[in-house]
Amino acid sequence: MHSDSWECGSQNWTPNFLEEFRQRRSYDLLPYLPLYAGIPIGSADISESVLLDIRQTVTELVNDVFFATMSELAAQKNCVYSSECVSPTMLSDGMLHYQRVDLPMGEYWLDSPTHDKPNDMADAISGAHIYGKNLVQAEGFTQLRGEWNEHPRMVKTLGDFNFAQGVNKLFFHVYCHHPFIGKYPGMTLDGIGLFMQRGQTWWPYASEWVNYLSRCQAMLQRGVPVNDIAVFTGEELPRRAILPDRLVASLPGLFGEEALASEQLRKLNQGAPVHSTSVNVTASANMYTANQWIDPLRGYKYDSFNKDAFLRLARAENGRMVLPGGAGYRVLVFPEPHQMAPDAGYMSLEVARKIKELQDAGVIVLLPSERPVCIPDYHQKEQRNRELEQLTHAIWEKAQQQACLLPFKEENMNRFGLEADVLFKDLQGKELYDLAWNHRREGASDIWFISNQLDSIQELEISLRGAGRIPEWFDPQRAEIAEIKNWRIEQGRTIVRLDLSPAQSGFIVLRNKTTQESNNRPEQYTTSGLDLDPWKIRFDALDKSMESTDLFDWRKSDNMDIKYYAGTAEYHSAFTLDKIPEAEKIYLKFDSVNMMAEVFLNGKSCGIVWTQPYLLEISSALKTGKNELKINVANTWYNRVQAINHKLIQEDDYWTNARIWRVNRPRSREGFSLQNFPVEYLQESGIQGDIKLVWTINQAQ
Repeated sequence: MHSDSWECGSQNWTPNFLEEFRQRRSYDLLPYLPLYAGIPIGSADISESVLLDIRQTVTELVNDVFFATMSELAAQKNCVYSSECVSPTMLSDGMLHYQRVDLPMGEYWLDSPTHDKPNDMADAISGAHIYGKNLVQAEGFTQLRGEWNEHPRMVKTLGDFNFAQGVNKLFFHVYCHHPFIGKYPGMTLDGIGLFMQRGQTWWPYASEWVNYLSRCQAMLQRGVPVNDIAVFTGEELPRRAILPDRLVASLPGLFGEEALASEQLRKLNQGAPVHSTSVNVTASANMYTANQWIDPLRGYKYDSFNKDAFLRLARAENGRMVLPGGAGYRVLVFPEPHQMAPDAGYMSLEVARKIKELQDAGVIVLLPSERPVCIPDYHQKEQRNRELEQLTHAIWEKAQQQACLLPFKEENMNRFGLEADVLFKDLQGKELYDLAWNHRREGASDIWFISNQLDSIQELEISLRGAGRIPEWFDPQRAEIAEIKNWRIEQGRTIVRLDLSPAQSGFIVLRNKTTQESNNRPEQYTTSGLDLDPWKIRFDALDKSMESTDLFDWRKSDNMDIKYYAGTAEYHSAFTLDKIPEAEKIYLKFDSVNMMAEVFLNGKSCGIVWTQPYLLEISSALKTGKNELKINVANTWYNRVQAINHKLIQEDDYWTNARIWRVNRPRSREGFSLQNFPVEYLQESGIQGDIKLVWTINQAQ
């Protein structure tokens, strides 16, 4: 059973709300009802306290009535219950309902900054971690106005970024039922979403992308997450997981000078610059976007935790705050005031008591510089304020002695016995922060997911917190795992040497014990060009064939049908090999593939190429003598729909309800101008560059 994103409006009253309020808050709300109309009662302090009590009651009822009921109904039908976020539409605690939900879920958007949901994702990820739910779901790649130019390689780094954040189960948005046979590209959700459906040109080859995602998810579902820092969401309502930009003032040392300067400039918003997409979606260029915070704490990961989990589930163990689901944190952060909690002067007695309990047990607690002096709610306020004063005095005095008052200006947390989990440097020793990562632990094994978020090669040294085990690299594209050839152990850390292709990702695994201190047998690749026969190319949708001595970009063809072609083309050629290289594995390497291709050698499918490094193993299909090569290549619909909408070609079978490419669009629904899509802009299509054989000369050692 599933509840999608909450889009039915907010609510602050029910017929039995007065009685629910009386039972939960221990006083009568009736004398304070004018607050609903914006009329203060007594004083600003009293009014704000009662309003917070109202919000807290709403929050509890959302969870105790709606989500508890849904969970019970699902259980009665032997179903599990999956749900997205209740915030920000319904005033609530953005993580509280995940205690009731079996499968927490958020959503992230593609190229849609006005609609992206980084806080939904943060709520779902942290909510799952603190309530002990292993699966973290995401509605992925939702897009405001799809252009039919999307393909798996385009969205790979976005998916990998969210894997690194903590997602481990993906839902594609969206597959639409298309009722028409022979009409393409087909039905959409009024243009919303990534069109993951049978009408896509690359649909026959999408399985390899799905296989990649499945392998990543299988690895990311193992064990438990390793996040060393936990950040309190506060007691204000609404409350949500804390995004990185709201921690800069609290942890400036971990963010670093460059991030501080960048964030200061962003907040100034000088000139109010605007970002505009091709489909006329405009937004402030300085609004928060998740991809600006790839590795914000420079080697440390954090979760957010709410008041409920803190009071009800948390306990101290060996100097860490631990939770029943397996999460554990060495450092707790009660942040300085930020957008969602602008006043640090309030703290409930229950929270203060819990802080003291954990602080006395050796957990590191970083506290705001201003000591709270008032409880936030109304019941017995004066009496409880006096008790709070005594309690926080002792807590803040100890924090001051431990140098645990914010802002935290140190570059690392080494003095707390907490080194950075993972650090990246280039070969010149420069620190890098544009690689996304995630760490999980399963028994005695550690697993790090590493994603190159750049469209360029990264030559790296990666320093991992852990030693005494052989580092291995699991490649989820090829489903291969092997020992990393170049590594060493220094000061209790494992340092590995890796080269990552643009947008490449994979897993470093430490599991097999060793007494070795280093290994330096870097793989040496040998590359050999192929003397290929002239290409015979058949464009299936056109029923047209041609010959070419070169591989070319279709959009540069003088033939209009090929220039604006959308679909699959079959490439046929052959090469002769006198001797097969002496290597365990031999690969076919492409310079460029746009957008997806299935490769056949001597009648055997060797796999599908869809992203860098454009490498396929062909060992079992390769033979001496003549080798027949066939490659089925698919581009996207984009070039074709461009030409149709600009009336350069006519196609009777063309039909889609995607808003921006709908022929004869109602004026009220246009939402864009063809001037935003100059026909000169077309996507690269087909195979370009060279095709080579690649093998490693020491593969068999």
